[in-house]
Amino acid sequence: MIVAFFGHSYLFYSRYIKDKVLELFESKIGDNAVFYLSGYRNFDMLAKKCCLMYKQNHQIAKLYFITPFTDEKYLINRKYFMENIDDYIYPEIKRVPKCYAVSERNRWIVQNADLIIAYTPHNWGRAIKAVKYAEKLNKEIIYVGLHIE
Repeated sequence: MIVAFFGHSYLFYSRYIKDKVLELFESKIGDNAVFYLSGYRNFDMLAKKCCLMYKQNHQIAKLYFITPFTDEKYLINRKYFMENIDDYIYPEIKRVPKCYAVSERNRWIVQNADLIIAYTPHNWGRAIKAVKYAEKLNKEIIYVGLHIE
């Protein structure tokens, strides 16, 4: 099962959300889980932490950083996030101006994921756009924390 995360970047650490995500992992996915992480700010860091905790007891689970760019500067700036992951994936996405690459990467993630875990406390931004796209594709979406339509 491929699990992806979309959420607002300004999440203050939340034990409640961490515990909820870990509970979801145990109840919804098996040992061979694949996690797609996008590496932006607080929600993604919390998701990564949960994935690493899950992987301690489920060693065959894999963590992948899905990057919209391959240039060295971008990857160096994400070095802190890429620690302790299995690998990074640069998906085949449409050639678009750089300002749209993250959105295209998010679409690719949604298309390839089986389960979306979302933290969307407002109705603007790339995270909610990705979640709405997932809804159109009838993907399973589980909201953690606040959710605004």
